[in-house]
Amino acid sequence: MGAPKPVVQSRSTWSTRDILVTAMIALTLGLVLAGVSYVYTVARSALGPAIGGAIFGAWFCLPGLLTMYMLRRPGAAFLAQVLVAFVQMPFDPSGWVGAAPYLVNGVLCELPFLVTRYRRYGMGVFVCAGLLVNMLFLALGTLVFGAANLNWAVTAVAAGLALMTGVFIPWLARRLGDALIQRGVLDHVSAAPAPPEAGDNPRAAQPHGKPD
Repeated sequence: MGAPKPVVQSRSTWSTRDILVTAMIALTLGLVLAGVSYVYTVARSALGPAIGGAIFGAWFCLPGLLTMYMLRRPGAAFLAQVLVAFVQMPFDPSGWVGAAPYLVNGVLCELPFLVTRYRRYGMGVFVCAGLLVNMLFLALGTLVFGAANLNWAVTAVAAGLALMTGVFIPWLARRLGDALIQRGVLDHVSAAPAPPEAGDNPRAAQPHGKPD
């Protein structure tokens, strides 16, 4: 007899295991990002808010992108970012106020997938999410933090850095997702069917993103 097939559920259906995977990602990366937050604060002071935001902005959406890549369910990115916000609170002196950027990042991460009706998971869609978050951080750096009068050279450097990290972080999220999938993290997660146009990674287009 062949191996039993996984139970296939709707993409909008969440299992307990899905939530546990999301919580694991949020806890692990939330602790990592607690350290990144301090580095970002130093970089913002040393390099200016525009440059600092352009370099580090997309890092703060890594949990959401990784969770979306692995689970491919509506709301996956937002839920991960909400949980990260709770993980960050003990390390952030601003408390609930410091959670706001993670919630906004969660919404921005969801938008490109929402536009595709959660049917496309190729690199381009992830890059759109990363760039949206970076553009937000760049805008905050140039407007809210009083750097609106930057000269064109600094603005150009900030925009270039925002573009690079906006591409790199989605790429990193997908590679981390592949590594976790290969190690069996999703072996017992109820499969969410991915449509044929789901993405450009043949492993991720299968239920759970597992290889053939």
